[in-house]
Amino acid sequence: MTREPLSQEDLAIIAEEETRCAQIIQAIRDKFEARRAAQNVESAGERLEVLREEASTAKSADLPALFDQMNTQRAIMGLRKQDPLPDPRAPYFAHLCLEENGKRRDVLLGHQSFLEWRNSPIIDWKHAPVSRIFFNYREGEDYEEEFPGRIARGTVIKRRVVTIHNSQLYRIHAGGKSFRKLESGEWIFDKQGFTPTLTGGAGSANRTLQSGLGLTNTPAPEVSALLDPDQFRLLTADYDDPLLVLGGAGCGKTTIALH
Repeated sequence: MTREPLSQEDLAIIAEEETRCAQIIQAIRDKFEARRAAQNVESAGERLEVLREEASTAKSADLPALFDQMNTQRAIMGLRKQDPLPDPRAPYFAHLCLEENGKRRDVLLGHQSFLEWRNSPIIDWKHAPVSRIFFNYREGEDYEEEFPGRIARGTVIKRRVVTIHNSQLYRIHAGGKSFRKLESGEWIFDKQGFTPTLTGGAGSANRTLQSGLGLTNTPAPEVSALLDPDQFRLLTADYDDPLLVLGGAGCGKTTIALH
């Protein structure tokens, strides 16, 4: 069967996302290695106790060097208390490019923040106000959202859902088009595509894209990326009383409960 060829614009989207994915995964791995190198020493706490004992009986001339070593051990202990890093096997599931006041910025949504990659920081979607833009607006739409200390107004330039599995990019949904990578490494149009939906009653929820490999033997999109605006609103609202979610089979109740 002849496949529909990808356009230059399609190939540019794929190349952009593959490059971004590879760079961020490498940055996360480098950070892991830096932390591991700092921790591959004698237990900092135990070493600090030894240095304190030595300082209590040391000569005055030896104290500056001992204090320097103690400060080093305290710094190592501080490294161990840093926030956890994203899983490099699947660090994020969505890419937003926003334009505000003529300036563009790229933001990635995942389950663990990684702000050190300033070109495209990963933000924990559960705690980031920018998530409201991803779940409530589509590519090309203007947005207006109240963020802490300001009103954010702008345009969604790019809104993409990506599937990363074992540190490899396998799916991209961008601007109404879906692409997936074959085992050979070739990218093709994903005819299956995906459009999250909450309404419609029994059997209308998106069942073809489940966790795992799915019908195409390609990893399926992150479930969190498929939340629709109503599901996102229910998940992020601040309720003082218990919440009862009603609906027919297949309308998305379990997805809300699991989140």
